[in-house]
Amino acid sequence: MKICYANDTRFHCGSNAITEQITGMLRGQGHEIAYVIQRPWGSDVQPVHYLPDVLKLAECDALVMNGEGTFREQAMDWEPGRLNGLRRTLWLAKELGLKVYLVNTVWYKMCADWGPLLRSLDGVAVREPASQREMYETTGVMPDMYPDAAYYAPIDENAEALNFRGKIVGGWVGPQNMDDQMGIGHPALRRFPYFALGIGSPDQTWSSVVKSLRSASLYITGQHHGVYAATKAGVPFVALNVNTHKITGLFDWADVEIPVVRQASEIEAAMSWAVTHLTQFAKLKAFLDTHEPWPGIPNGAGSGVDVPA
Repeated sequence: MKICYANDTRFHCGSNAITEQITGMLRGQGHEIAYVIQRPWGSDVQPVHYLPDVLKLAECDALVMNGEGTFREQAMDWEPGRLNGLRRTLWLAKELGLKVYLVNTVWYKMCADWGPLLRSLDGVAVREPASQREMYETTGVMPDMYPDAAYYAPIDENAEALNFRGKIVGGWVGPQNMDDQMGIGHPALRRFPYFALGIGSPDQTWSSVVKSLRSASLYITGQHHGVYAATKAGVPFVALNVNTHKITGLFDWADVEIPVVRQASEIEAAMSWAVTHLTQFAKLKAFLDTHEPWPGIPNGAGSGVDVPA
């Protein structure tokens, strides 16, 4: 089939790894990625820029939309026009007769009126049970569940990497996500070498991040993909709070008791906890290593989503 891959976010190397994994799987199944809809960037982005090229979309047989970084806090309208543009793209693809899949998504504080659209899709998949539960409770649709696709992107062992020589490494944190507005310049973080999944850093790769973190003793991160990268690298971490339930949902799913830090005063205790509870991080890694990623679209697939009675 000719596939349209939509919402290629190109935010950082974790987002790029999602695209690499999903499109690579689809190509491996014999499909052609015929049209890629990239998320527009810049201060001049208008709502119309989120809409697809109808003629290019009509030439495809299926649309696969990456939900990463998007389906959250709909009422806040963080990026005016984006969610509505993605919704119109999904509807348009259905009207054109395409098979349509929404995958790799969080579902957090979304409006309930998505039910009819979600029920019409050929597949819906979220990344953790908190999103699954919220989608079902608000729309009546029970999505499939697979971990974030970035985790399953191949690692290039020839990629360049930093050597942290067993040091503790500090990463990015969003002050808006912390009870005390802690940012990367806070004394609790700036004493450590800084290393994060760089926003707008096209030269940084998922492989280089994972390989670099292998040489750290502990990673402190407020990035969802930072948690995934540390786990992939086999390194314990301190998870700083993020903007949705995507990390706590993953921990619940894997049945691990890893704490989430919400203010700077909790970091020291979390660091001590991490190095004395290595089995919890190993359990999370084993969970992800043995879990199947989203399976793609085998020929003839498209049985619809599960709508419990």
